[in-house]
Amino acid sequence: QLGSGSGVAGILSVVGAGLTAGPPGLKEIQRQPADRKNNTPPVPESLSKILLTESQGNLLDKCVENLRASAFPIGKVELGLLDWEQNIPMSMGDMYDFIVGCDCAFGLPSVTPLARTVALTLKSSPRDKAEQSKQQIRGKFLHVGPGNIESNFDLENGLVNLHKMVSNMEEIVLERLELVPLVFDSLDEAGVQLKDETDKNVGGMVEFQNIESSIYSALIAHHNEDYDGSNGDAIFEKGDLI
Repeated sequence: QLGSGSGVAGILSVVGAGLTAGPPGLKEIQRQPADRKNNTPPVPESLSKILLTESQGNLLDKCVENLRASAFPIGKVELGLLDWEQNIPMSMGDMYDFIVGCDCAFGLPSVTPLARTVALTLKSSPRDKAEQSKQQIRGKFLHVGPGNIESNFDLENGLVNLHKMVSNMEEIVLERLELVPLVFDSLDEAGVQLKDETDKNVGGMVEFQNIESSIYSALIAHHNEDYDGSNGDAIFEKGDLI
């Protein structure tokens, strides 16, 4: 995760993947007796490790607090310092299957260092050796930010125009539904009203009152098939890796 901040996005993305990857899922966990529940959050078995990064050490302190609070498996996480303005360590080049960032582009004087960091560290996606006509997507980048913010499109342009990456921008709409307890017309007719609502499928014990929507932009990107992880002379400037 780039610009991890509190680390919540990275932690929840792993936990969410764990819940959907297979048993035990959320329902199975909820059904477990309280004295037998495992407080360790579900983490995909295929996950090697998640790296939470920030530019300053003190910014990672909140990550540590949230990792402890969530009882996140200590062997599945690392914390690291990463300054987009500086050269990227050679060990991080062409390394990561998945890179996530949340609202990283907003307020930056230039998205170029961020785009360069993504392009350098994300795994290449060359053509499949067995089937040359098919591209093998080995690494994906996901950035989520407030919708219709110019910096989101600047980041996309940086990835595409500067590093020849393939991108797609999608819209995410989060809706908050406000439900209120159902008020019966009268106590005397409560049973009849409840029966009508149940039998006639006209509602339950709560009713809809209000809805609030928030719009976000999701930028998804991967490398061009012509980049194989070692032929980046035309994509990256000399000295980008140290």
